[in-house]
Amino acid sequence: MIIALIAVASVGVVASVLLVPTYVLLDSKLEGLNIAYRSDTDEQKDTDEDYKTSISRIEARLAVVQQDTDTKKIPYEIMARLFEIKPDTITLSKISYARASNKLMVKGSADTRKELDRFIKRIGQEDMFVPLESYPYENLSVKKDVPFDFSIQLREQQ
Repeated sequence: MIIALIAVASVGVVASVLLVPTYVLLDSKLEGLNIAYRSDTDEQKDTDEDYKTSISRIEARLAVVQQDTDTKKIPYEIMARLFEIKPDTITLSKISYARASNKLMVKGSADTRKELDRFIKRIGQEDMFVPLESYPYENLSVKKDVPFDFSIQLREQQ
């Protein structure tokens, strides 16, 4: 019985002695992983801050660009009048307004050249529009689906 106790005790001592290096190695490995994790987390925070700073700079630049644009909303009366005088055979694909020059830029297509001539004549007859100084002479050979692109000078409102 004593021999059995000594044998069990010696096995316990040997097992403990053999497990200590494994424990120490695993503990140091775990500590290394924790340090690496903390380091990655800190780098991620730094990266997030860099992104936030970059986004803030871009937003500031966009705000400046937006203030510098030379466009504004076209007043309703102008749009309404343009659509009132436009024949059904005219399709407007783009209308923009340049505040600095007080001009409407109009792009679209007409079913026929005759309809485009009629539309241009109507524009010149309106009080709010200055008659076109130059006729859009592009594609004179085209008789149907005539594309056009011209500017309409707006009269100064008194």
